[in-house]
Amino acid sequence: MIFNILFVLVLSYLFLRFKDRKLYKLSRQLNNDLLTIPFIGHLYLFIGTAEARMKVVIYLGRKALNNGGLCALWLGTKLFTVVADPVTFEYLSKTCLEKDDLTNVTQPLIGNGTIFAPVSIWRRRRKIVAFHFGLAKLNSFVDIFSKQSRVMVKKLKKLEGKETISVHNFFKMYSMDSVCETILGVKLCAQNECDHPFSKAFEENCIIFLKKALEPYIYEAPFYKLTSSYGTFMRNNAIIRDFVKKIIKSKREEHENEKKNITNYDERIENQKAQTFMDIMIKTSGSENGLSDEELIEESIVLLIAATDTSATAAAFVTLMLSRHLHVQDKVYKELQNVFNDTDRPVTPKDLTQLNYLEAVIKETLRLYPPAPLTIRKIDKDVTIPSGLTLVKGSSFAIHMWAINRNPQYWGQDADEFKPERFINGAPLHPAAFSTFSFGPRNCIGYKYAILSMKTVIANLLRNFQLLPAEASNLCTNSSKCLEKENQLRLKYEVMIRDVGDFNIRLKSRVRGH
Repeated sequence: MIFNILFVLVLSYLFLRFKDRKLYKLSRQLNNDLLTIPFIGHLYLFIGTAEARMKVVIYLGRKALNNGGLCALWLGTKLFTVVADPVTFEYLSKTCLEKDDLTNVTQPLIGNGTIFAPVSIWRRRRKIVAFHFGLAKLNSFVDIFSKQSRVMVKKLKKLEGKETISVHNFFKMYSMDSVCETILGVKLCAQNECDHPFSKAFEENCIIFLKKALEPYIYEAPFYKLTSSYGTFMRNNAIIRDFVKKIIKSKREEHENEKKNITNYDERIENQKAQTFMDIMIKTSGSENGLSDEELIEESIVLLIAATDTSATAAAFVTLMLSRHLHVQDKVYKELQNVFNDTDRPVTPKDLTQLNYLEAVIKETLRLYPPAPLTIRKIDKDVTIPSGLTLVKGSSFAIHMWAINRNPQYWGQDADEFKPERFINGAPLHPAAFSTFSFGPRNCIGYKYAILSMKTVIANLLRNFQLLPAEASNLCTNSSKCLEKENQLRLKYEVMIRDVGDFNIRLKSRVRGH
């Protein structure tokens, strides 16, 4: 019996080797020297804790960097080319636009939202959404960012005297309130702990999605639909979609009433600035620049997820780095003093244009700690990359943003060090060398939104508090010590990068006039 099973397995493996011989040839060309187990590939590397997974992600990035910017990764019988070279990344980002089939795991949560949609759907929607995400319209959101960040600061002030504070959840609630008000036009008051069913459903489904993405062998199994997790997900999904549907219906009714109550509607619309993403989309619906209700639901959920958890994680990493680098924090505070003159007035769009060093700090943090360090796409035709190597149809590639952002060929031998001045002294040597927001046609559409939101909330945080590390021993006083401490930063990978220490810092109130 055992012999028969082994015979079938060996025969199946030999058949796969023959059928996918082009893939195995490519794998050899990529100098893959990792132990590859038949039918399993390198999946065994990802078994273990989230912290162990992060170490594997870093290991693969280093391996690619040491191998000319590329290395092979087998997930089961699927071959991925890990890309850590900006030149190759730029070429592939414009040549291969289809997301990999593994991203279908997001379908129940976001439907055909543009972040992972097939190109046939993505292309039209991207054009529509991008048109309405210009800087002028984003600047109208700064007042909301300022107001909500002041709410966050007020909450933090109530915790003065505590030894350490985990700031991630505060940023998450700030982001939730900000994105609901700017995108949907709804005041959710998540920061004031209003027991809104949408907040709870959204949070629970993000957690379920996270587990599903990390354990597809469980969550894609037929029996998964019989579990309580599936039932919870579907109930929450209904709550989330119904919430957005009601907003769409209400906005459409408001829009129709406006049309009836004004005489020169076209002129009014031309001169009136819509205040939220939903307002803009409703007013253009029915035209070639509009979205259907179902499309609006999907795109709203995508924006909610991207602008909430990703931005919160990014902002939390910024505070972590500022708390460890007081000389950098002092420079940012000095810049804030020059702009605000020790007043407590709200932040304006004009203020943000003057906070160049703060923006450099944010970008340098995102360079070193991109919240989403990997993304994957499929090779749907044979593609010859600039190095002359041909990536074959049927394989995929993984954009290793962590490694691209630390490629010493483009960032120097000090690429692992935290130096915000990199973004003051000039652009990177290659436009794709800073890949945190991806690159090319399918880059992150919310890049400018995220930067404006983070600049506002960090500015208000630093105007009120000095940020200190949770442990005094993590304070950096010179470059060599800083690099040593940063290398000791414990990270975990759960679709996004997290701090194992839960982003704990200490807050010290600033005295006005000092």
